[in-house]
Amino acid sequence: MFFFLIFFASFLFYLFNLAPTVTYGDSAEFVIGAYKLTIVHPSGYPLYLLLGKLFTFIPIGDIAYRINLMSAFFGALTCSMIFLILSELTKSLFISFISTLTLTFSLTFSYLSTIAEVYTFSALFASILIYILIQWRKSGVKKFLFLFSFVLGSSLTNHLTILIFFPSFLIYLFLNKPKTALKPMDLAKMIFLFLLGLLPYLYIPIRSRSSLETIFWPGVKSLKEFMLFISGSHFRVWFLNQNIKEFINSILKFISFLLIQFPGLATVFGAIGFWRNKKEYKKEFILFSLMFFSLFLFGINYQVEDIHHFYLPCYLIFSVWIGFGILWLWKRTPPQKKFKALFILTMSLLFIFYYFTYKFLQIPIQIEKSFYFSDTSRAGLISTEKNSVIICDWAYATLYRYWQMIYKIRMDVIIAFDYREKWIEYVEKLYVKKKVYLSRFEEGVSSKYYLIPEGFIYKVEKTPHRFKVSDAKPQIFLNQTFFDSIVLIGYDILSKPEEREIFSINLYWKALKKLEEVFNAEIEFLDSKRKTFYSKEFKPVYGYYSTEKWNEGEILKEKLNLYFPFKNFSPFELKVKLSFKTNKQ
Repeated sequence: MFFFLIFFASFLFYLFNLAPTVTYGDSAEFVIGAYKLTIVHPSGYPLYLLLGKLFTFIPIGDIAYRINLMSAFFGALTCSMIFLILSELTKSLFISFISTLTLTFSLTFSYLSTIAEVYTFSALFASILIYILIQWRKSGVKKFLFLFSFVLGSSLTNHLTILIFFPSFLIYLFLNKPKTALKPMDLAKMIFLFLLGLLPYLYIPIRSRSSLETIFWPGVKSLKEFMLFISGSHFRVWFLNQNIKEFINSILKFISFLLIQFPGLATVFGAIGFWRNKKEYKKEFILFSLMFFSLFLFGINYQVEDIHHFYLPCYLIFSVWIGFGILWLWKRTPPQKKFKALFILTMSLLFIFYYFTYKFLQIPIQIEKSFYFSDTSRAGLISTEKNSVIICDWAYATLYRYWQMIYKIRMDVIIAFDYREKWIEYVEKLYVKKKVYLSRFEEGVSSKYYLIPEGFIYKVEKTPHRFKVSDAKPQIFLNQTFFDSIVLIGYDILSKPEEREIFSINLYWKALKKLEEVFNAEIEFLDSKRKTFYSKEFKPVYGYYSTEKWNEGEILKEKLNLYFPFKNFSPFELKVKLSFKTNKQ
């Protein structure tokens, strides 16, 4: 009963916070890959794509929402497996229930359970493998080893992180010698089942031979290419490539990630549980510790932006240690006070520390759980001229391809993804042949070209738009002075705010004197409670006529395209900030 209670409670929590549509980067790529059954970036993730295809048939939401739903399903199932592991070891359903909830509500795990990503599926595999090993140790039945071999092979076809745990599994198997010796035939069965679990990898050469449309990664044409592809060799450049300062910073980041996942008392009980696990469950302590610290050592030496996502199995293990910590308290609490103590503990863990930490730290990522990336990428793609090129980073490259490959929008536009981000080289090669756009304002390009905002992208031009005016007649006058140097005379509203649409305005600036500083501006939308629901940073004017070029008395007109995420059912405020850095700060 508790298993299903944990599953449904976790699933409903993730469902309530589920991203309503596509988000950026890998997530958008996985949605395309699952729907079109095409090739995604190494190591291919074939099992994830094949199962994702099944979820695309669920008649609810758009395609991206259905793949997001799969992450919620895997996340909830992982929580249920952690509950089973804890109940096997602590022999207490209530303690197991509380401890599992610390994982359910942890920041990174809950976030990855609401978007299309492979990490909750990988965490599910890790928890299943641990549970199978514990069941095998208790019973000594060979069938658990056979099942373990198959699941181990299958796990690699989702994410290679499980490879890091191979030494941990082997040491645990060695420490728990089976009651009946394994025969050569048993070992042969284990090898066969392991290889059987790897069969989804055949998806990659099979799909490579078909004439399917690819996202960015071409299919494999030889055995060598296949082995390099599934081993993720493309990403080795980010492994063991840091100096001492960066290495220390990676360690501190890991500690901060862990503290954020399990705030307050949760961290304290995790530390106590780690120590008690060592004394009471020595063999499981070795398994958990080896898994935890091997992934930690890998993570601090692997320099990728989303490394905190790789740490998910560490968080699983720490939630188990929290259970051991609570068990330690339970055993030392007088019988008549046990349930009172657990009630207070539950309230403290889940409704005080977690609530305030979650509420505070979720603010920066709320935008990923809205329609922002979906709407801005579509608007940017549509606003381009025919047969043009958009040069972009990975975050938006996959979004543009999402609209092209799934919804067949603007198939004439070429999406140029530059992982080196040397955009100026692309611009200089392509500008003479095609109209070129950038997905973001790029300083290197703006030093040679003018970047004109159109929609949510920037058009590359050699001549600027007219922005100097002789007189300012805005619809709304402000006459707000900044630093006794710049006046924001006022603004025009060019389009009525509509839900999930572009909201365009003109700003009118005036220089009161010759400026030396480069000012940065930020514009915010505030709701009736004065909470920011959208903000955009920019450099007046258009980034290419920055404030140190302004002359005394000049009046400058600048158009801004903003994103309005909600229905205009209540008043909102427009707030403009100006800032600059001096040599002292």
